[in-house]
Formats: sequence, C-alpha cells, structure tokens
Amino acid sequence: MKKFLKGEQMLDSIRFISIIFYISFIGHIGGTIYIAVLPELSQFFHVSSTFIKFSITIYFIGLILGTILSGLLSEAYGRFRAISFFLFLSIVGCIICIFSSDFSWFLLGRILQGTGQAGGPILAISLVADRYNGLVYRKIMSF
Repeated sequence: MKKFLKGEQMLDSIRFISIIFYISFIGHIGGTIYIAVLPELSQFFHVSSTFIKFSITIYFIGLILGTILSGLLSEAYGRFRAISFFLFLSIVGCIICIFSSDFSWFLLGRILQGTGQAGGPILAISLVADRYNGLVYRKIMSF
C-alpha cells in the first residue's frame, strides 16, 4: 500500500483502516465471549438451557434486521449517522443485558445488540468503497 499512498495520506489511511477494523469485528468478539457464559446465564435467570439458547437465536434475528436496515439507513441519512445509530443500539443493548434481572429484558438487550452489531461490517464495506477504488480498494478489503 505504500506505493499508492504517501505521507499524511498514509497516516490517514491507517487511522481509517483501524476504525473500519474495529466496527467490523466488535460484534464477533461479543458473540464468542457470550457462548462461554451460557451455563451461568441459565442459573442466573433461573430458566432452562433451551431458553438461554433461544437468546442466541434472538441475537441472529437482530443481525438479520440490522443487515437489512444498515444499507437503507446509510443511503437515506449518510454513513456517519448510520454508524452512530448502530453503535448506539449496540451500546444500549449491552447496557440492558448488563442490568437485566428478568429474562425478557435480557432478550430485548440481545436483539438490540444483534441489530446494532450488524451495521458495522456492512457499513465498513461501504465506507471503504466510498473512499477508495481500484487496486487500493482491493488491497484494503483483503486486509
């Protein structure tokens, strides 16, 4: 990539790629950590493991909703507003999950987490496509 970018442009690209990396993978990190605590959640909420596994399904329903909405919202309101909205949804979902003492509130938090975390990967691709083209675009997407 150094052949194509110079000086301040290179530093700006590194910052940009770091942000893209973060918003693309925040949901994946949360999903892998979540699976490790499933047995403890069953005990905490006093529900069977079947209901706890349903919270994974709810999360994926949120991912589907977020995937559908992210493109529409980013085209209607702009990339920055859409990313801000999806990050806000994800944070609100996390806060609801942290402070929920009832399983139904926990499920609401999970669907908000899924919806919010779906926007990152979709919008990251759009941001890279808006900023770069040709060989530089392909190199950044492969990274």
